[in-house]
Amino acid sequence: MDSFVNSSNTNGTSSAYSPEAIGLGVGYALLSVVGIAGNGLVLIAVAFSKSLQTTSNVFIVNLAVADLLTSLVFPSFVIAGFADYRPYLDTMCFVALAIAHTTIGCSIYTLASIAINRFVLILSPMKYYRDIFKPKVFTVWVTFLWICPVLIAVFPPVALDIGKLAFDGLNHNCRPKTTVASSALYDNLLIYGYFPIPLSIIMVSYIGIFIKVLRHNRRMSKQSLTLTLYSSGRQVISFHYLQTSDEYAPIRRSHDAFQRQLKITRNMFYIFCAFLVCYLPHTICNFTDCRIGAFTRLFVSTNSVVNPFIYGISHPHFRKVFGEILGCKSSS
Repeated sequence: MDSFVNSSNTNGTSSAYSPEAIGLGVGYALLSVVGIAGNGLVLIAVAFSKSLQTTSNVFIVNLAVADLLTSLVFPSFVIAGFADYRPYLDTMCFVALAIAHTTIGCSIYTLASIAINRFVLILSPMKYYRDIFKPKVFTVWVTFLWICPVLIAVFPPVALDIGKLAFDGLNHNCRPKTTVASSALYDNLLIYGYFPIPLSIIMVSYIGIFIKVLRHNRRMSKQSLTLTLYSSGRQVISFHYLQTSDEYAPIRRSHDAFQRQLKITRNMFYIFCAFLVCYLPHTICNFTDCRIGAFTRLFVSTNSVVNPFIYGISHPHFRKVFGEILGCKSSS
């Protein structure tokens, strides 16, 4: 999303084929290629691996679709960076910004949905999780994740004449027109419609999960034994392990299942951290006299590219399937 919520910071002017325009053009072109390939790989992995076709991964697929669509509109920003005004550029930029503003909102709502999903899965009995996250519920939920951003980002400029998405000939990019009287109102719709509630949900959910993990670890420490070996009065080595009698078998199974889910939850938290890292520089730029806003917007765009790398590095299931696909092996 090239305006990335705030359209009031113009950061001066730029000309086509200037070093800034060339740098931004190359950046968006690379992000487009990597984003399409990476998010496409996520979708292919889920399509061909039954082990990834789980209810929890519905949100990961939705996030990949949103990021893929964002990556597909990056070439429009490349064209805008090297073009002088032509009437078709307004249409191109409107379509690109409408898609990008919608997908970024969908991504934020999806991150909040993932946090809720992991919160319920970690803190509640599996029976409650299955009662809440049924296929029909997922269908309605994912539909909402797309309809809500459309109502916030696309409906106002189209139906209510609030904000105008077009080509900015002064700065050679696609962004909401700052000369329109309602541009500030449109910015506020995006900011307050996209960020406060989802971010609050995410923070509360992961704090709740963190507290649950601490309590679980304390509980498991009470069910474990420590064997310490001494030599000449000095400690040589210490073993810490769960008791293995049949009496403790259900506890061990529960602990193993908890640890598996915790690994996946940790991966989802990394996705959220990547989102914060990508958005922080531009957020600071919007509240300061910043002259590199075009590049902080480019850095925000990397958020649509990094998720597949995080899956490949730290998600236990995706890492395996990615290796099978890229190694030309069949997935189970």
